[in-house]
Amino acid sequence: MSTSKIIEAARELLGVPFVHQGRTLNGIDCIGVLVYCASKIGINLVDKPTYCYPENSHQLIDELKFQLDEVPVSSKQSGDFVVIAIGGVPRHLALLTPRGMIHTNDNVGKVVEQLISEAYEKRIHSVWRLK
Repeated sequence: MSTSKIIEAARELLGVPFVHQGRTLNGIDCIGVLVYCASKIGINLVDKPTYCYPENSHQLIDELKFQLDEVPVSSKQSGDFVVIAIGGVPRHLALLTPRGMIHTNDNVGKVVEQLISEAYEKRIHSVWRLK
């Protein structure tokens, strides 16, 4: 797996509108970023769009365990995906880059690359690496 190719694929998505459960260049969500990046480097992930509903709040972690390798938070590096807790629940996914992270930012309504703020850093729940 090439970290630079994953980041390159994610940067293709910068500016794509945020659409919940979106999986295309017309609109994408945080899991869509992972699915897109993986497919660009030849990895086909099983995609279950019900991951974030309240009754399935831990399904995101369950699916990641099935398809990616978990690494210690202290070992996170560019090219890893981090799960971010929202309201104490693991609900959001971002790709780490040398500049910070690429993710769907619903505050601005699109995929962005931004620095990891202290608030985001404190909410990192777990770290995942493509196999």
